[in-house]
Amino acid sequence: MEGKYQKSLSETDGFHDADTSAAGIVSATGESFDNLDSTGVAIGRHFNDGKASLSLGYETFGTVNKKFVTATARGGGVSNNAVLPMDISNIIFELSYNAPISANMFAIGLIGLGQSTISSKQFSIGATTGLGIAKEVKNTSSRFGLGLGYNVSEKVQIIALAQSSKYGDSDINTNTAAIPVAFNNKVGAIEASIRIRLAF
Repeated sequence: MEGKYQKSLSETDGFHDADTSAAGIVSATGESFDNLDSTGVAIGRHFNDGKASLSLGYETFGTVNKKFVTATARGGGVSNNAVLPMDISNIIFELSYNAPISANMFAIGLIGLGQSTISSKQFSIGATTGLGIAKEVKNTSSRFGLGLGYNVSEKVQIIALAQSSKYGDSDINTNTAAIPVAFNNKVGAIEASIRIRLAF
């Protein structure tokens, strides 16, 4: 069993507005996520005398806000202080391998593949709230990480990783249900991950 906390150090930028009219967003400034940290739990098995492990985990981010200080439309109009909230969770298989450094310390490499669920909510621009139509999407998620671990005892390990995680794209309908127009945001981060593994 494993418990983990993942601190976002740097988030992925990038968006795409499918609106090809003059109102479609073509550029932005101050693009950021306010918090892409997550917590999670996993269960799995050790192989190869404890050097390799395969786990299935669940991670939750709570509500995350994607923010734009300004957003410029194709027609030249500028919107200020846009906030696009979304709920994010991630189910992921992770395969890791340990390489001993000393009696109790080891290096570790990790790869992961899973499925994220991103549920966009209605967004706001300045003081105007309740815009758009919420939408839930599922994406393929992936992860690569390297770090160090320490054997506290035969049954307890503490692991610190630097990892790159990609959670896919969020999607919100910025128009109407009858004529949907998708606005997508890329969701991903460079993370510092702290994990505690317990063997039973």
